[in-house]
Amino acid sequence: MPGAENMRNTVPDPAHPNAVSIAILAGGKSNRIGTNKALLQVGESTLIERVVAAAKTCDPRPAIITNTPAEFSFLNLPMIADEVADAGPLGGIYTALKHCRTSHCLVLACDLPFISADIVRYLAETGPAHEALVLRAANGPEPLCATYSESCLPVIRRHIDKQTFKVQEIFSEIKVEFIAADNGRIPVTRETLHNVNTVADWEQAKTYLSSKDQET
Repeated sequence: MPGAENMRNTVPDPAHPNAVSIAILAGGKSNRIGTNKALLQVGESTLIERVVAAAKTCDPRPAIITNTPAEFSFLNLPMIADEVADAGPLGGIYTALKHCRTSHCLVLACDLPFISADIVRYLAETGPAHEALVLRAANGPEPLCATYSESCLPVIRRHIDKQTFKVQEIFSEIKVEFIAADNGRIPVTRETLHNVNTVADWEQAKTYLSSKDQET
C-alpha cells in the first residue's frame, strides 16, 4: 500500500527475535451499528483512542489496519490496508502479520473501550513464548485480544483462500495457549473485555464509564 508504514516500534527491542509489535484492527464495516464504531465517543475519547492508549504502554506506534486511513489520520500512526478485501477479522490478522517486522504481533480489536494496559503488557510479554496466545473470557476465546506468530500465516492464508473467515477455525491447526481471564495473573473484570457491536453495547459502555466516574 502506498504510504503504508511498517510496524517498526516493538517490545522490548526490534532486534530481539521474540519482540512484539501491536496492530489494532479498524477495518470492520460496523453493519450492526450503522456508523464507524471505532470513532464512537465513550467519555472524552473515541473507542479507538482508548485502545490506542492501552497499546502505547507497550508499543509507542501501534499500526492501524484500515481501508479508510483518512478517518484515522488524527492518530498520527502507521496505517495499513487489508491485503485481502472482505476477509473480515481473519484478514486483518493476516495483514498485521504480513506487515509486522517482528516474530509476533499483538492484535487488538478497535472496539474494546476498557482494555487495560495490564492485559496488553501481559500479552506482549508472554505471547512470544507461544505460536498464539489468546485471552479467553467467560463467553469464550477473544481472538482479537491475542498474540500471533508469523508462523500462523500459511494456515491463515489457506483459510482465506477457502473463504472460511471465522478466526476460531484456525485454532485447530496452530498451537494455541488460552489464558483464562480469571487466572489471577491479569486483572480482568466483566467490563474489561466489553466490546461494542451495537448501539446497546455503546450505551452500556457509556453507562459503565459514567458510574465509574461517579465513584471517584
